[in-house]
This record gives sequence, C-alpha cells and structure tokens, in this order.
Amino acid sequence: MEALWRSSQGGKALRRSSRIGKTWGSLPLDLQMHILSLLPVEDSVWSHLVCKQWDSLLNDPHFKALWARNSRYRTPTFVLLQEGTNTELLKQRTRYYKYPSGPYRLQDLPRGWDSWLTPEGSELFLSAGGLVVCIIEENCETRFFVGNPLTQQWVTVPALKTSAQCRRSFMLIPYMSEGLMFFRIAIDPYLFDSKVGIWTRPPYQTMWTSSSNTLHIQGVQYGLGICKQHSAVVLLEIDDLGALSESKWLWAWDVDTIPSLSYKYMLEIGGEIGLLVATIDWEVVVLVLDRKSGKEWSWRKVSTLPKHFYRHLHDWVPLFDSRTCCTHGNLTFLCVGMQVLVFDSQRMTWELVGKRLLHTMELLVWVPDFTAVPNANTPSEKLKQSCASKYPGGSFHITPGTFSEVEALSKRGMPWQQIGEVAVDRNKAVFTLHLIA
Repeated sequence: MEALWRSSQGGKALRRSSRIGKTWGSLPLDLQMHILSLLPVEDSVWSHLVCKQWDSLLNDPHFKALWARNSRYRTPTFVLLQEGTNTELLKQRTRYYKYPSGPYRLQDLPRGWDSWLTPEGSELFLSAGGLVVCIIEENCETRFFVGNPLTQQWVTVPALKTSAQCRRSFMLIPYMSEGLMFFRIAIDPYLFDSKVGIWTRPPYQTMWTSSSNTLHIQGVQYGLGICKQHSAVVLLEIDDLGALSESKWLWAWDVDTIPSLSYKYMLEIGGEIGLLVATIDWEVVVLVLDRKSGKEWSWRKVSTLPKHFYRHLHDWVPLFDSRTCCTHGNLTFLCVGMQVLVFDSQRMTWELVGKRLLHTMELLVWVPDFTAVPNANTPSEKLKQSCASKYPGGSFHITPGTFSEVEALSKRGMPWQQIGEVAVDRNKAVFTLHLIA
C-alpha cells in the first residue's frame, strides 16, 4: 500500500504508472474501497486529489460504511489549537495534538491542512460529531461555514448580526432526522437549526447561561444557568437549548456560592457533575457536585491546578477562559495563561501539552468521520414573512433581585422544579420572541 500511495504523489495519475497502475485498476471496486478504508486519516485527507476515481470511491456510501467499521478503534482524535502569531495583523496558525500518540506535544499541521480545515480564510470555531464550524467576523457580523474537512463537504449558514466570539457560550449539536444529518448551533441566546434554516431567539428569557457548555450524563443534558431576577445559579435539566428558560430546575444556589472569574466549564467526574472554574483567588480548581438524597446539594473541591503552572502567567493574558476548553473522554484540554494543559478526570492529574503564542483563537477537539455529512435547508420566503409578522422584534428588561425569595420557598418544602416554574410564569408575559430570518 505504501508503494501504491507513493506512486500517486507529484500529480501523477495512478493509471499512468505502468505496473502498479494496472494492478490497482484490475482490482474489484469493493477491494479498492476496502484498501482505501484502511488509510490513516492524514493520508485520507489527500486521497480525494489523487484522481477522479478515488474521489468518487471516497464519496460512495459503501466506502463510508467500510471506513466507519474499519476505523472504529484506530481513528485518532485531533486537539486543534488555532492561535494568532502577531498582535497587530493577527496572523493565524493552527497546531494540533493527535490522541492517542504518546506524550502530549503540539505539532504544526501537515502541509496544506489549513486550507482543508478552514475554507475561505475563516477561523476554527466549533466541532462535534465529525463536523467543524468555521467563522469570519466582519463589521459586527458573523458568517458561518459548517462542514466535514475529511470530505470537503461544506454548507453555509445565514450570517448572524453579532460577534459570535463575544458570547457567553457556543455549542454545535449534530443530530439525525429522516436518515440525514442536521445540526444546531447554539450561541447564547441565539439558536440555528439547519433543518429549519433560521436563527431564532427564545420567546422570553428568565435564564442566561452560566456555563460555557452543557454536560450529558446517562442520557440527561445538564447545564448551569443564571436567573438574574433572583440572583440564583441554577442547575438545569435541559430538553431544548432554544428554550433554556423552560428547563427543569434541579437545584439553585446564591450567585456568590460559586465565585469565579469567568464562566464555568462542565465535565464529568466519576459519573457526577463537575465544574472547572477560575476562582477570585486566582486558582483554577475542579469542583464536584454532591447530590445527597434529603440533604442540600453542595460543591466540593477535588483538584487544584499545581502551583508551578502559575509561573508563566502575565497580567495581559486571562488566567482561564472556559470557552476555550474541550473534552475527549476523561481528558479536558484548557488554556491557562500562555499554556495549553490537559486535566485527566480519572487520575486527577494535570499535564502540559504546550505553550501558546500571543493570542488564542480557539481550542477544540475534532474526531474525523467520513460518514458526517452536513445538511441545511433554505426557508421559503413565505416562512420568513410569516415569522417576521408573527414575531416582531422587541426587548425586555430584567430587574435584579435577591436569592432569599426562592430560598424561602425551598425551606418551606417546595421542590426546585416547582420553584423554577413559578419563576418562569411570573415573567412570561413580559418578554417577546425574536426571530432573525
């Protein structure tokens, strides 16, 4: 296979190489697909360029099924760090760590990969389910490209008239419907569903995100929210990210219970809900929620970033930004100062992956998958007009309150779920739905 692959380099068509080309061309198509499905990911990226026949084979549904089966236990996971190299021009470069591949070490991308990962000079933004979201921000407007770098299948998403990177949280959620892969992009408080094709905002908002991500444990999606009118940090069971204020309240604490310098990052610790936060004492710590039946739920510190990692901090660099965290299995990658670290939630250890440069754009995990094919529908003009007339723009105002009111209800024995319903009902009539076509 190595000789076959080498013979295809330099733009030579495979069939023009006398003996090897004839041998390959005489193989049954099923066998050719099987051989190609065994290629490493790094070589698969370039396989589309070898010849039209290979490009056709790599887009065949039968090949994708073969690749998914053969690569199940050998496909590496890429941790991608996109960073600026110049404070004025913000020239970008992307480095990566391939897991598992021995010691943690950031490497430069293979030659030509930048153009494959980020079309039209865009920046890496999100990744999930084999898909990548790239963005271009210009004049307070964000353009989106969603696609699979492995197959170079990209779709565009309507521009959002705001800076996506300045938002509290952003997530990509691929899902299957009628045999096709669609996706949702949640950029608090906006939500885009590619099956509908329109950016939306919730009909009313009594809850804002407090964590930069959500957490799935045993089929339940958890999130942290802030209920400003009651000064409460709320643990939520989320059914729909587009209606965060409708989520079920599981427990609530005063906002001062979890003092932090930035938004929290949620991770699983031994089957329980964990948080990665930077405290007001300039420590990066990991907390775990103790959910004891019949007792008050509380956060317990289980790990603290070792002190020798604080030696490379600078006043002009944030200590920790939860929006640059990403998790793969029990490993959570994060930026602390000018360092890229990894926290192992099983061994409770911290290790250095590498040092970043002047400015970090994004840190994300990409798991290559030939079978991930993004789909996006275009809404009809009738739907756009209907939405625009039915949901005119509006605004709402929140008056901050105190936690004592909801705390008093809890002490009287009212379940937190019921308290959450009361908090929602009290404000529902004030807010209006925003729908951005």
